[in-house]
Amino acid sequence: MKKRNNTRLLIYAVIVLAAMNIATFATIWYHVRQSNQEQAVGTTGQLEGDAQAFSDRYFRELLEFTPQQMNAFRGFSTDFRQQARSINQRLIECRISMLDEMRLEEPDPAKLESLSDSIGTLHSRLKHYTYRYYLDIKEICSEDQTRELNSMFEEFFVNDYRMGPQGSGRPQGRRGPWFQSQTGNQ
Repeated sequence: MKKRNNTRLLIYAVIVLAAMNIATFATIWYHVRQSNQEQAVGTTGQLEGDAQAFSDRYFRELLEFTPQQMNAFRGFSTDFRQQARSINQRLIECRISMLDEMRLEEPDPAKLESLSDSIGTLHSRLKHYTYRYYLDIKEICSEDQTRELNSMFEEFFVNDYRMGPQGSGRPQGRRGPWFQSQTGNQ
């Protein structure tokens, strides 16, 4: 009788431990997948985060826009935000698809090439909208406002080139090597 009770206890213990192992592995798998998707989203979400930081209020306060300048700014700002948001969403989708394809046992190089080309095309379109946005803003700015605008966009554009030596990922600071080489500042 005692042996039978011990056997039952061991069986229950094995069942509980197996359930705990399954739950642990499922949790780990979920978090690894979630983390990889967040990394893919994080790289493309930068402009969207910047777009939120570069809100109408941000421009109004930092550049000290007059009411007339704000009216003109709102006219093209809304269009830029819609275009940037749409492109960023498609970039996120392409990057996640690319990551999913790379994880396959036998990834399709043609599909990866196509996704890579799509990402490049979308990124190019985003830069096109961004420079048009900058030129539209610059057109309504005074000389002093243009200097401040240049500083704002310098930070935005230099962030694309913020990798340190040998790709170490160390930030170069507000005025990184790109800016220094363009202005002669050291």
